[in-house]
Amino acid sequence: MTHVRASVLIYTLVLVNLALIMALVVLDNAFLLSTNTEIQNVNRTLSAHILAKGKNSIKYTEYLNSNGSGFVDAISCPQSVTMSWVTTMQSSMWTNLSYLSGSTSCTGTYDGATFEIFMNEGLDDFDLATYRGDSVNLIAGVGQSFFSYDSTLISFSTAGLAGIDGIDDDFNSDNYRIDSSSGVYYPNNYVDDDADGRKLVYFFVNPGTGYSNIFWSNTGAAQYIDGNPNNHDTLNLLLGDVSSAYAYLDVNGAFSLKVVKFDKALYESTGEFSVLESIEGRDLVADIGYIQDNAGVASLSDTTTGNEYTFDFLTYDYAIFLQNMQSTPLLFKLTAETPTGTGIYINPVDDSDTNLVKVLANDIILDNDGNYIAKQFEVIGKK
Repeated sequence: MTHVRASVLIYTLVLVNLALIMALVVLDNAFLLSTNTEIQNVNRTLSAHILAKGKNSIKYTEYLNSNGSGFVDAISCPQSVTMSWVTTMQSSMWTNLSYLSGSTSCTGTYDGATFEIFMNEGLDDFDLATYRGDSVNLIAGVGQSFFSYDSTLISFSTAGLAGIDGIDDDFNSDNYRIDSSSGVYYPNNYVDDDADGRKLVYFFVNPGTGYSNIFWSNTGAAQYIDGNPNNHDTLNLLLGDVSSAYAYLDVNGAFSLKVVKFDKALYESTGEFSVLESIEGRDLVADIGYIQDNAGVASLSDTTTGNEYTFDFLTYDYAIFLQNMQSTPLLFKLTAETPTGTGIYINPVDDSDTNLVKVLANDIILDNDGNYIAKQFEVIGKK
């Protein structure tokens, strides 16, 4: 009988151990299922955010390059303008296209003073001239009239002025670049809006979503920006070449702001996020201005104060997050510039292809455990 009881006890222990092992297997499988489901959910969320960001950048880029009339050079500045006074003093001068305070004119100098000639609304002739505080209406096609100032005559012909200067007449050539035509820049460092889709990030943040990533600088994004030939001009800089920059943020409602600096070298080698610095500003009101760092507290200022958060894109990676603190979508616009005001290409959009616009869009999620999870891939749309 003793042997029988011992056998039953051993058998019972085996069954208990098997049950425990099966329970552990079930729990382990449940954990794996839970983990895999969580990973799939995070991937879906990241992908959805990236697609939305990429499509918005494509749509905005296309809008900016279709809101003009394309390149039209139907008229240029007169090459020979005659100014005379009672026939005793006469000069013939070139005029140069000028852009100042939102006004475009052809300017020249006569008798030590500047005169200006203005195009008509249709951009196919000239209708007004000013000189020494006086203005006169011009004769269509001839451009001849007297100033009441001292009876000075201004006279020039408008014949043969089409296609001379390579400048688009309405200063909006829709060529995806800041110049007017190939290698021909607008006067006085004016730039149209054709490249704004690459110089700014423009989107929205939904309410109730916690901190949402609106900008992430990394080596891949910097290389993508460098690879777009439309970004290589004389008036702006590339993201990856800038070691000192300010960020300018426009937000239309209540928000919280977080800026995080990451170890670039570590992320490039392992894909791991290592936070080197973080600043945060909670419950801010609608505002426009430069991101400020006041002893680790983030805010905005419409003028430079000396407390601007300085981004070193050459050495570090950065992420900017916004949290919508209102019940309606939060609109924002982000740009960056050097301390001297030079613009920076910060959005990895490649619009150099004849038929396609491509965006290397990305997103970062900050999970409940404080981990940064990121994804980046190319989104493509038709021109």
